[in-house]
Amino acid sequence: MRWRVLILVLLVGGVAGCGKKGPPRPPLPSFPAEPAAGQGRQVGDMLEVMLTLPVQRRDGREIRDFRGMKIYRRVARVPEEGAAPVAVSRSPAAREQDPVKVVSGPELSDLVPGGTFWLRETVASALGDPDPSARYRLTYTARYLLKGGGWSPPTRPVTLLSGAEVPPPEGLRAVTLNEGIEVSWTVAGDGLATAIYRRDPGGEFPFQPMSVVPPGQVSFTDPTVATGRTYLYGVRASWQDEPGAPMSAMAGPVTILMEDHFPPAPPEGLQALARPGGVDLFWLAGHEVDLAGYRVWRRLPAGDWMLLTPVPIAGTSFSDEDVRPGEQVEYGVSAVDQNEPPNESPRGAPVTAELPVAPPPPEERP
Repeated sequence: MRWRVLILVLLVGGVAGCGKKGPPRPPLPSFPAEPAAGQGRQVGDMLEVMLTLPVQRRDGREIRDFRGMKIYRRVARVPEEGAAPVAVSRSPAAREQDPVKVVSGPELSDLVPGGTFWLRETVASALGDPDPSARYRLTYTARYLLKGGGWSPPTRPVTLLSGAEVPPPEGLRAVTLNEGIEVSWTVAGDGLATAIYRRDPGGEFPFQPMSVVPPGQVSFTDPTVATGRTYLYGVRASWQDEPGAPMSAMAGPVTILMEDHFPPAPPEGLQALARPGGVDLFWLAGHEVDLAGYRVWRRLPAGDWMLLTPVPIAGTSFSDEDVRPGEQVEYGVSAVDQNEPPNESPRGAPVTAELPVAPPPPEERP
């Protein structure tokens, strides 16, 4: 009897659980994968934000194009030491309201997967009428719209600091040295670090500087240049007390052609060893990176210097076998580099040698 009741209960439960399936649910939207972090800075009276665009969706599929982008901004006044931050304005990325930039229509062609998108706005448009003695922290986020999905969650924030405009360096100049190109300037305020930028003719200065020197340093030598190439340099001043600190407008550019007018150092340690039939010369090797070789010179008493090696030799020794016995000869060695035409050093300290005279043959006895 009990097993009949159990079967009846199972049948009733099965009938009660049976019914029509509900409408199919739409697939969850596939949002873009988190791109690399962007960068931001204040340059003069302009705010520059560089956003890196994603290349894949979160499900691994590649992004072919974007249907839209919205950029949001939050502003907070940087508090004094120990005080709480004070919000100045807010454009929440979590809700679709008050974007500072909407990319749509023809501007969508600027959104290239894996590329960058620049937002540039003035300090006045972002802060209104800021307190010139205060500093502000601005945070930018973006949301993307892809085909077949809604607006993505906000990206990782890009944060920068804004404050009083930093005066640019002055008196920018560049000169060629044996070690490279030296760039120098004067700063317009105390405590300012300097960022150095370099570009080729026709190019643009990169976002990141090639070097940043601390306050008090007013020159920088670039050793990575190549002879015969033209370079353009620019510099910006910055407080550099934390990432994203305000920077000055670019000073420059200054254009310079890297030319090599600097010969190697004169060879040192020249020694001469006279022997029957000739004179052997030895000297110390130079250490210049562009050293091509050496030229050996000879001078007779009251004569002029004569070049013995029209083609520079790579080694640090030479044998002169065109010497008369008993004749006093002076030698010198110079160094040349790989420049065309080559730069030649002065001759190093000369040395004197005298080929010994062979003794007369012994007299024959009758």
